[in-house]
Order: sequence, then structure tokens, then C-alpha cells
Amino acid sequence: IEAMYDVINSGGDTDSTAAMVGALLGALNGGDILPEGLIANTQEIEALLKQEEAFACTLSL
Repeated sequence: IEAMYDVINSGGDTDSTAAMVGALLGALNGGDILPEGLIANTQEIEALLKQEEAFACTLSL
């Protein structure tokens, strides 16, 4: 998760870069690497988790 903070603080087009780094971190490590407080404060977390599960099933993960 340190990589995400580094990208956000680097300046420039941080939203796009952070989205790419976040996708890579999630693909490599799964959602368990995210701090619980960050997940708890996410709006519509249940809908996002359902989409995550459906996508993983599509990929047979």
C-alpha cells in the first residue's frame, strides 16, 4: 500500500496513476491489503464487493 501513497504524493496526474497502481496492487495482493478503515468509509462497499466476487467468478479465481 506504500506504493499507492507514493504515487498520490508524487504530483501530476495522480488520479490516473493511482488508479493504475491500485489495480495492479489489487491484482497482485487482493483486497486484503487495504486498511480496514479505508474500506469501512467507502460508499456502497457492499455493491463493490458483489461486483468483485462476480468478476473473480468470471475469471475462475
